[in-house]
Amino acid sequence: MSSPLINLPQFSGEIWIAKGTYVQGDTYHLDVDGLRLLGGFTNGMTRADQRDTAANPVVLDGEYALRPIVHIHAGAVQMDGLIIEHCLVPGTPRVAAVLFQDEATSPSDLVMRNCTVRHVRMSNDGGTANGLGIA
Repeated sequence: MSSPLINLPQFSGEIWIAKGTYVQGDTYHLDVDGLRLLGGFTNGMTRADQRDTAANPVVLDGEYALRPIVHIHAGAVQMDGLIIEHCLVPGTPRVAAVLFQDEATSPSDLVMRNCTVRHVRMSNDGGTANGLGIA
């Protein structure tokens, strides 16, 4: 499926993401303060409390490309009900499955609920990486 997060520079609030595996040839850039990404939806749902993340999984698949899957450029971002997978992490700094832009946006600004980061591999260059793939 194509990306649910493309070209949303002026969007604020919540983004509801329907069940599916989303493969994007580039990184998902999140650059809106206070943005909430909610997975677990299907067609016809009209309220966030109707979603079911177990029955309607949302997967952001990096296809083991040598790049971050999600790059956060904003503060107070919330992700709920997402599976972030298949990231290849090199031994170089500042590349991970979920990457923060700078000191203004740090892991303390991110809230992840009902999320899984899985299948994060290290390249063969002998480098190290964060266990969960978040930097």
